Amino acid sequence: MKIVVCSEVQWHYVRTRKQQILSRFPPDWPILFLQAYVRGKPSAWRPRRDGRVTYVTVPAFKSIPNRFLRRLLDLGAVRAALNVVLGLWVRAVRAATGFGGRDVALYVSNIYYGRILGGMRRRAAIYDCNDNHLAFPGTPAWARGYFERVVRQVDAVVVSSKLLREEIEPLRQEGIVEIGNGVDLELFETAWRAPRRPADIASLPRPRLGYAGALAAWIDFELLAAVARAFPDGTLVLVGPAVGPGIEPREFFAALPNVRWLGAKPHAELPHYVAEMDVCLIPFRTTPLTRGVNPNKLYEYLALGKPVVSTDFSPFIRDFAPLVECAVGGDDFVALVRRALAVGGDAEARRHCARQHDWNASAARMAQLLDELAAGEGGSSRRRAPVATPAARL
Repeated sequence: MKIVVCSEVQWHYVRTRKQQILSRFPPDWPILFLQAYVRGKPSAWRPRRDGRVTYVTVPAFKSIPNRFLRRLLDLGAVRAALNVVLGLWVRAVRAATGFGGRDVALYVSNIYYGRILGGMRRRAAIYDCNDNHLAFPGTPAWARGYFERVVRQVDAVVVSSKLLREEIEPLRQEGIVEIGNGVDLELFETAWRAPRRPADIASLPRPRLGYAGALAAWIDFELLAAVARAFPDGTLVLVGPAVGPGIEPREFFAALPNVRWLGAKPHAELPHYVAEMDVCLIPFRTTPLTRGVNPNKLYEYLALGKPVVSTDFSPFIRDFAPLVECAVGGDDFVALVRRALAVGGDAEARRHCARQHDWNASAARMAQLLDELAAGEGGSSRRRAPVATPAARL
């Protein structure tokens, strides 16, 4: 079966849920990855190959960072014109790459395909809802209409957590499937057995209190600063890219000499950095976005047996007690980090938990779902169904 992915991220972005799942699909499934334009990131306006994946940039967005463009897109006529361009562009790319026929399954994770989805030929379509896509900072009010169109026009909605189901159920009751996030167990097991000890982290004073992931608006930087101040002889280690406007970790932590931001690392190296941390942190703010998140880093931390201290950002995180310590405030967070350093806890129990969340299992379930939908020609009737909601206009 051929897969066409309508993505909100780029193929060579940090290794997200999409890359993890798609790379584990059956080897005879060719994949066309339609990646969004991201300002400041390399684009592939001509199709390129990476193994069985063909990836190409199309004029779709994950977010709209330019203020002038945001104001333009507030105008329905401008959005309508862009939708026409996107639809024609996608049709041409599909035809040029051999994915133009009806014998494909659509894997949609970008809600801004909502207005062209009905015209895209396919045997089946799913929406992979791995975040509350309406809760990202700067999301325009009109995006809800696109979200609702996607939810109603696909054959199944896949949610990565139980709480995301709450966003979907007002729009449809059937065809909602939960497939969680996970960890690349083989890769992290390698770091458990034989860590490589990268020099830029192995030389830092202990204890090393670490965060591995995107540094973005949903991170509580004030809380991280409090942790750094509470352990002046240790090191607060941040591994990951800065994402979004105004996120400048070096400036924020300039007055704290024991904070080290090591930047983004290749996915293959990430486990060896986490292996060098003494306590791993999930310092999320409590927002509508984080309430529904199922963070990959949780399973990656656990796969290396690390003590984990998290904020109480979602009811989801409480399901992992007592393997994960969940703080109710800043002082409690620091106290739990201190206790984790003193006690350590059961590393094998944490690793056992991580083994229940292998990306291989998630990918197998997703592939089975696509197979069943395509075999049943499930997409035909839903594609013809009207989208009857005022919010779902342009």
